[in-house]
Amino acid sequence: MIEITEFLKAIDSFGYVNYYRGHADVNWKLIPSLARTQASSINVWNCSQWADLEVEILRAFEKHGCSIIETPPRNQLEWLIHAQHHGLPTRLLDWSSNPLKALFFAVENPALDHLDGVVFGASVVTNFVMDKYVEINQHNKIIGFHSSSLNKRVAAQEGCFTLTPIPDGWGKFVEVEENNLSVDYLGKYEIPKEHKPVLRKQLKTLGITHQFLFPDLDGLAMSIKRDFGL
Repeated sequence: MIEITEFLKAIDSFGYVNYYRGHADVNWKLIPSLARTQASSINVWNCSQWADLEVEILRAFEKHGCSIIETPPRNQLEWLIHAQHHGLPTRLLDWSSNPLKALFFAVENPALDHLDGVVFGASVVTNFVMDKYVEINQHNKIIGFHSSSLNKRVAAQEGCFTLTPIPDGWGKFVEVEENNLSVDYLGKYEIPKEHKPVLRKQLKTLGITHQFLFPDLDGLAMSIKRDFGL
């Protein structure tokens, strides 16, 4: 059986890697949630291209979210991060600088224990600090950045992100791949489905749970559900 020590040894063999992301299904692609938006959702907004859809989503989120968020975002990118972490489709991909936290997302859901998982490790070479970056449309390639702990979830998950450029029209989004744009290296560690429960238990022993990674009532509730097998 795979144990966390073996996982960390394998990850260490990647060499210099600063971004990690876990998938519960080894077949899932490294594309943002906006790229997976269903056509039926697009038609509701009568949008003519991806850029229009993103504008409409963020406009609605800003309009109704500004009175709810304790510290108002300072720019478009901060709004995009908040939208991402509350389940709206965006062109961001969540990563972590901690491989164990990426592993958690690959194994945390028992309902997907019938699928092999995977943890990706990437060396992203065009990083910048979010505080120095305002316009989200200034770049035409995938870029990586750290968020300076914009909210408690990002801080707990040691979050970092890749931002995918918007394609023309309804074109295909660029997938994160090795030697593609800003990604100098991309390795992956596959997790056989039968090993997920053991890894999940070991992560819990280390305190890596929903309650820890989502330090709010939603995270607490999910941890309790997992404990009760609900």
